[in-house]
Amino acid sequence: MMPRASAVSPATLTALAIVAGLALSARAQAPGKSVGMQPAQQNLDFEESDSLGVPRGWFFSPVSRAEGFVPSVRDSVPHSGRRFASIVYAGAGEPNFATISQFIDAKPYRGRRIALSGQLRYAGDRVPKGGGARLWLRVDRKGGRTGFFDNMQDRAVTSPEWTEGLIVGEVAADADKLALGFLLRGPGRAEADSIALQILPDATSSGEAPRPLSARALANLTAFVRLLGYVQHFHPSEQAVATDWPLFAVDGVGAVESAANANELARVLRERFLPIAPTVTIAAGSLPSRFDPMPPPAGADSVVAWRHLGWGAGRLRSVYSSDRIGRPITGAVPDTTLPPPGAYVAVELGGGVWCRVPLTVFADGLGTLPRARGSTPSPRAKYWRSSAGERSSRLAIVALAWNVLRHFYPYWDVVRSDWSAALEEALTAAATDRDDETFTATLQRMTAKLEDGHARATTPTMNIVRVPLSWTWAEGRLVIDAASDAFTPGVNVGDEVTAIDGVPIAEAARASAARISGASEGWIRYRMLGDLAAPANGDSLALTLLGADGEARVVRPPVGGPDRAVPARPDTISQVRPGIWYVDLTRCREEQFQAYVDSLATARGLVYDMRGYPGQMRLSFLTHLADSTMTSARWHVPIVRYPDGRDLTFRFSNWSVPTEQPRFTRRVAFLTNGSAISYAETCLGIVEHYRLGAIVGEPTAGTNGNVNVIALPGGYSISFTGMKVLKHDGSVHHGVGIRPTVPASVTVAGIRAGRDEVLEKGIEVVAGAPP
Repeated sequence: MMPRASAVSPATLTALAIVAGLALSARAQAPGKSVGMQPAQQNLDFEESDSLGVPRGWFFSPVSRAEGFVPSVRDSVPHSGRRFASIVYAGAGEPNFATISQFIDAKPYRGRRIALSGQLRYAGDRVPKGGGARLWLRVDRKGGRTGFFDNMQDRAVTSPEWTEGLIVGEVAADADKLALGFLLRGPGRAEADSIALQILPDATSSGEAPRPLSARALANLTAFVRLLGYVQHFHPSEQAVATDWPLFAVDGVGAVESAANANELARVLRERFLPIAPTVTIAAGSLPSRFDPMPPPAGADSVVAWRHLGWGAGRLRSVYSSDRIGRPITGAVPDTTLPPPGAYVAVELGGGVWCRVPLTVFADGLGTLPRARGSTPSPRAKYWRSSAGERSSRLAIVALAWNVLRHFYPYWDVVRSDWSAALEEALTAAATDRDDETFTATLQRMTAKLEDGHARATTPTMNIVRVPLSWTWAEGRLVIDAASDAFTPGVNVGDEVTAIDGVPIAEAARASAARISGASEGWIRYRMLGDLAAPANGDSLALTLLGADGEARVVRPPVGGPDRAVPARPDTISQVRPGIWYVDLTRCREEQFQAYVDSLATARGLVYDMRGYPGQMRLSFLTHLADSTMTSARWHVPIVRYPDGRDLTFRFSNWSVPTEQPRFTRRVAFLTNGSAISYAETCLGIVEHYRLGAIVGEPTAGTNGNVNVIALPGGYSISFTGMKVLKHDGSVHHGVGIRPTVPASVTVAGIRAGRDEVLEKGIEVVAGAPP
């Protein structure tokens, strides 16, 4: 879609980076050469400061100060002692974040479970989603790899009263440095006091060892997971709304796994769910063929149900919402966004157990009926936190994620995957995963079954350090298309990569593709280019190269660094032939484009390059091609009244795209390939429908619509497409994408000759007769 409500707009990419802990982890504010790592904690109570208002021993980025954030040490009602630290946003516009940070030697903490705690408070007139005061803690490992990370994204403090913030995590055995601090996200003022970093006793971790699931245990867990989704997302009792679902899930998987038979499983499920959903029925045996309606209890005057416009509990500010709605028992106007009074779901859960879950409940002036006591307090200690090292946490994370996607992913009518089988596979693998790396791969394999180009499973420890070269697929081969002696000595443009770390490319590609979600082969192959370039150990890759001379050799290019070679393209806006202009929409900024409008209006031919994402451009590059107002494709936000994707309806919208002067030539070519996704496909869909020019290259990613993000225990997250997008004529876009009218691809010979064959084809098209 488009930046103002985009699936992958710059603002959305920033938010996704927060979720993954990659951009807003304060890495951008990590110390440079002038700010060293300290051997131990300093001034955690903020009693001392320097002349610029920064607490002694702490670091505040000059970039943040330039953006309008101001640090200080104040003495107005501290939590303890005499003073506390503060960050206030004094600038104009929409702020991002700023942090006061400290960096200490990790050696004393290696291999231990630690807790960062502190008192936080926040003052501000408006709190953006995810905004407020937050602690953050990151473990930096050898070789530039990231270990544990948490920035309280899901539990920011927004109260003006002192409130405890707490982060618990593990320090890797090869940790070099601990980075910690507190941050202000958004406008207002964040304050912190009484920071403490401590090593926790081993008793705060469950220490569950990996072990396989028996057939009975898998059936038990499958039943629990299905019932969890029905109650969490569709049963509107007040007790269910107040439940800490991640903790409920972690406690629940351990309770149900050992049930010996269906009767025992039903008993355990009732013990778990009835305190929060007292009108749910759970029993062993066969599902009854009919159910009597539930009469209103004494005193009931209204019914309550969930209204889901997509899934509204995600992390990103978006078009999605989930709200509990009450209405009178009699006399209410029918509402097609809500399940009707008396609606329920009745299904066999597996393991010999069935359930009946009402989708509406009765209520009076005091709340939903009947009253229930709520969930039993968890026996887990204050310092327990979900971790990939704990088996029950891994199983619970799978359960929580699977349910959101089962009930709210809008493309189950298009996707070919067996999502029930995906649950069993993920639970089976999660039970025996050894660590964060293997469990992340499990989540990625499950997410790949969505066949959704927006879908990714991420973890705070995910490293995106890559070899600083560029390669592409040409004629089914992985070929270097950009290299530099400065970055990658011994690697030449045109070299074919035949193996990585001794693994043949075909085998490495299969393993990579199994962890990548995509609706098209082009997008999966594009994602593989980055995946294959990321060393598994964070250190180096051994590349077996076959040169143009037919000689094979092995090289180990360096990993990471601030620069990387990229394939050559003409200048962002340039005249590539007399009268033929080129605009690289993946690099062009709107203000650049506007500066060249008059020149482009005189062009005999125009080539727009959209082999990638036009994240800095409005639709102005299209409005000069049209004779009359256009519209975008069709956006459909799902109205989810029933579980399991049953009877979905949609809320429709699209965009009006006006025409602008001056008028450009109709000799226009749009270059594209499988890397063009979301907003790029919105643009190309308009081109396709209104025939604004030739589409040259390869099919696009076949994925459009606003992204939604599931925040999961342990800092994991999964993104997915939350709305359905159809083409202008109502046909399917997902998995189809925009097809070229003039197919063109790169070849090995072309790469070795330094040619851009797709661009050459585009120039050829616009230099001839109008398409």
